Amino acid sequence: MGQPNTVQHLNQILDNIGKDNRLNANEKSEARNCASAQHAALVTDSVNEPALWSTHCGTALLTLEHPPEYHSKEPESQLGNIWSRRAFESSVARQLNCGVAEAKRIVALALMHPTEMNEDDAEELSELLEKIRLRDASECWLFQNPAANDEPYAGLDDGNLSCRLGLPYRVGEEYVKFALTPPADARRPSVLDVDWYFQQFWRPGGRTRAFCSNCQDDGLGEWIATPPSLDEAGGPIAIAVVVDG
Repeated sequence: MGQPNTVQHLNQILDNIGKDNRLNANEKSEARNCASAQHAALVTDSVNEPALWSTHCGTALLTLEHPPEYHSKEPESQLGNIWSRRAFESSVARQLNCGVAEAKRIVALALMHPTEMNEDDAEELSELLEKIRLRDASECWLFQNPAANDEPYAGLDDGNLSCRLGLPYRVGEEYVKFALTPPADARRPSVLDVDWYFQQFWRPGGRTRAFCSNCQDDGLGEWIATPPSLDEAGGPIAIAVVVDG
């Protein structure tokens, strides 16, 4: 991602570290030192990837202490997740080792209403959903709608949802919506879970920060978990289009 490595960006990260109550004093000190070293390396050494930060975070998360205020119980309501349709299709292609055209066909099949499928399609889809995970990564980010129990999208505007979640989607871009039962290992995220370049869109305390300046809606609760299979997650539920970005 082409975010410039400015002093302002570093200060945002340092501010996030300072406000994250999941870190104790020693962990905050180590994270600040790593962030400062990473910023210097990106600026002076002309490297492109924040490897120091990624390595530090991966190691620190293994030993992260959880203060009592973050031992929150699992979310009782369903959680939401959205993903650019193109990114989702690319992920399906990687996970199934198939071409993009085949991945597009599979995603289109997954988005069909059950009443529109014949028996063969339904059987094929059932097998495929067991093989595809919500993300082809070690973790996935989920959001919680505080205004609804088991309806993560109730009362939310599809047109600006990506903005409200801090996702830099383009106007007119299609995204896929998921609604799932909270995974057993769902937890509140720490600053250490956040990619270097996305720190400007994250706020401590487990709520999203809007990506676009004209979004007046408050952030939504954030959770992080091991990506479940689409069979466990219930598959995609709908397609929506970005209006405000």
